[in-house]
Amino acid sequence: MKSMLFNRVNGKCQFMVVKSSFLSVRQKQVFDFIHSRTDVKVFYHSCGSVYDLIPEFIEIGVDILNPVQTSAAKMDLDVLKRQFGKYISFWGGGIDCMFRTVLYNRTYQAK
Repeated sequence: MKSMLFNRVNGKCQFMVVKSSFLSVRQKQVFDFIHSRTDVKVFYHSCGSVYDLIPEFIEIGVDILNPVQTSAAKMDLDVLKRQFGKYISFWGGGIDCMFRTVLYNRTYQAK
């Protein structure tokens, strides 16, 4: 499983993708345990462009992904629904405060 990390240093956005199979194995174990004993859905929070990670989220047992940051690359709601809607639910489309506030430091827009 790849984890995407974001950091803003000296006014520039930096992104890093980290391979973390240990984390995904542990998460899958926890999610499988939850699914085997309850009818609870696993709700997973992840910001930004996570399109390439969605198949892995599904594989480890994520049922609901939130938010859907439509301003991020490859996060078109119609495409997400068509590609993955049979396997995962998307909750909270169109959230864009991170894009404006974090990347452009427009805190006045978030108020």
